[in-house]
Amino acid sequence: MSISTDFANLKDKVVVLTGGASGIGASTVRLFSIHGAHVVFGDLALEAGSALVASLSPASPESTLPKVTFVPTDTAIYADVVRLFKTALALHGHVDHAVACAGVLTPGADFFALDQNVESVELKEPDTSTLDVNLKGSMYFARVALVYLRHVPAQDSLEAAKEQRDSKDERGIEREKLDKSLTLIASDMPFIGVAQAPLYQISKMGVLELMRVLRPLFQSPLSGHFLSPDEEVEGRQKVQIRVNAVCPSATVTPMIGGLSEAWQAAGLHINTPEMIGQVILRLAAFSEIATDGGIKKKAYGMALDVVGGEAWDIEEGLERSMGTWLGERGKETVLGARRLFKGMGEAVWDG
Repeated sequence: MSISTDFANLKDKVVVLTGGASGIGASTVRLFSIHGAHVVFGDLALEAGSALVASLSPASPESTLPKVTFVPTDTAIYADVVRLFKTALALHGHVDHAVACAGVLTPGADFFALDQNVESVELKEPDTSTLDVNLKGSMYFARVALVYLRHVPAQDSLEAAKEQRDSKDERGIEREKLDKSLTLIASDMPFIGVAQAPLYQISKMGVLELMRVLRPLFQSPLSGHFLSPDEEVEGRQKVQIRVNAVCPSATVTPMIGGLSEAWQAAGLHINTPEMIGQVILRLAAFSEIATDGGIKKKAYGMALDVVGGEAWDIEEGLERSMGTWLGERGKETVLGARRLFKGMGEAVWDG
């Protein structure tokens, strides 16, 4: 997937992001801000978060609204995640895009240490904070984000819905629905097959599955919702929420420390945080992107593996080669089960 630098349609969009004080998150905050978006980001690093805000333009010439807002946030605490989104709504009235960048990598090699015995294994409960931040935090973030992304102020929704009804072209085709996005950050480390950092790998595979669970729920436009005393309001504006995951390979951040030098010495391609930020912006900015071969497809339900700044859709490859890795009988069963569940009225991914 080629990376575009033309993100003009992000101007004045409202973005909520976690893990924005350093690494990939900080680069993404900068890129969104450079391209005119309003960013509300959370992190536990108070000094770094405040310094990032100070380094960026506080407001655009045309607006008194802050361009970048920092909210101290622990993504493993549900109330913190809710407060982050409430702040964005209070400042800007809506949310357009949400990015779950917060993540930690602790070695955790002793979690399954081979020298454990029946006595030592009961002495100390293992540290599961990596799961709390990476997986539980992403689930909290997605749950709250999907509500706020669909929230449209009542008056705005009524006016937009009326415009949608009244503004069909000469062929009777409605204008595009309101385009929004949720981007989750996974990793391609689990594909390597190394026993290092087991909790990190487990949590990131969980994030990838989170995207797979959510994408069938939002693959069709849904009616926006809002707080209104009139529950029978008709013609609510349609909202399309595109759910995707980004799976970075090794990226030069404090998280991986000295591994970046060994990685490059081995001749392996490595990412910079800015490269990952560019991919994240592309998923937010464009409802369609070009995949391998230059074929455009909807930027929805993707898991983009990013290596040296280039991105490939893992999901597209898995669907295309299903008969190879699952076997023909397994493929027929999966496809048949999709038809079965769809017939039962369940939300099923169309692929």
